[in-house]
Amino acid sequence: MLNFILRRLMQLPVALVAVATVTFLLARLAPGGPFDRARRLPQEVERRLAQTCNLDAPLWEQYVDFLASWLRLDGNACTSMSLSYPGRSVWEIIADAFPLSLQLGFWSLIVALLLGLGAGILAALRQNTWVDHLAMSTAIVGVSVPNFVLGPLLILVFSLSLGWVPPARWDGPTSWLLPSLTLGVAYSAYISRLTRAGLLEVVRQDFMRTARAKGLPPRIILFRHGLRAGLLPVISYLGPAASSLFTGSVVVEQIFSIPGLGRTFVDAALNRDYNVVLGAVLVYAAFLMVMNLVVDLLYGWLDPRVRMET
Repeated sequence: MLNFILRRLMQLPVALVAVATVTFLLARLAPGGPFDRARRLPQEVERRLAQTCNLDAPLWEQYVDFLASWLRLDGNACTSMSLSYPGRSVWEIIADAFPLSLQLGFWSLIVALLLGLGAGILAALRQNTWVDHLAMSTAIVGVSVPNFVLGPLLILVFSLSLGWVPPARWDGPTSWLLPSLTLGVAYSAYISRLTRAGLLEVVRQDFMRTARAKGLPPRIILFRHGLRAGLLPVISYLGPAASSLFTGSVVVEQIFSIPGLGRTFVDAALNRDYNVVLGAVLVYAAFLMVMNLVVDLLYGWLDPRVRMET
């Protein structure tokens, strides 16, 4: 187990360098530049930034400067400073935005797990009954309705009509509810279907037949013997799903005016702020890799047949 973890951690820097290289090339080859925006900086400031950050140099030279400064973790280097907000470093901007996206992702994950696991377990316990059909039909609706439709609809009903919660902001528990529901509902739909499918597959296994032959109640059989193995598909799905949730949703952050990392990333991409784009992508990539490692470890813990050898 320890060797497996060490190997995966050693692969992390190599993968991040590859991601950074691809992102750097795509960002620099895209049309436009960091000073092509409606509200331009003074011409002298733009000229000094271009000279200081070596933006007029050949692409390979820019890449070498970028890679060297980031490998040194030099926060004061020009490649670590924002081109849209002079005087602010990339890590300062990410440090302000990323915690909000983490909070949004955490509560959205709680919503997704509560709704998804509950609906999936009920559907498995009441297979081919109206409970099963209702749960799976609701899951299909949850997958089909996009965030930009569900979010304004929740605001219209619970904020503007009923006045129960604020329509925007992220400054307290009441303001967390609607964004978390908007982001978590779609994932809960996938989790419910995976839970149902996993549990129904486990129910047909020999050890479950043995438990039924002993006269145990169906609920005891399911929760004590089948739930651990039935949740394996959900655990596999939670790796990329949790990464997507914790890094926030651009649409949800825009709808509810949450200044998270997703919104920051989009603004940086529109402004051609190469350094902020690179920083956000690296944070996304590192978080995804770590979450996948956690999922692999959980999978091995839940299923002893899995051996951490590769």
